[in-house]
Amino acid sequence: MRPRHAAALALAGWYFIVPPLPGGIPDVQAPLSKWIRVRNLDTASDCEQVRLGTMLDAQKEVHKVEEKIAALPDSGTRPLREVAPDVYKADDEASRFAATALAAQCIATDDPRLAK
Repeated sequence: MRPRHAAALALAGWYFIVPPLPGGIPDVQAPLSKWIRVRNLDTASDCEQVRLGTMLDAQKEVHKVEEKIAALPDSGTRPLREVAPDVYKADDEASRFAATALAAQCIATDDPRLAK
């Protein structure tokens, strides 16, 4: 590797990005230039730790909601949004968080796809 090339790589940072959320739903088909830059990090390893931590946080939120749903009394065929609107809202939010976390990526700050 040429010294100049190595220096350029050393200067590049990393973005932790998530897809845009039109209507609250992750648009994973959007070009990376439209994705939301959540954090700037120094290394790919740092970014990957943030990505994995975000996925674990999302998993914990989903699990909390699942416990709340399991603790509800049997409501027959009535939908959750009627039986426990607050739990329904929490379930919706946790599901969106999980979908966003699963789609999140780490990308070098100098990746040409960010300019498209």
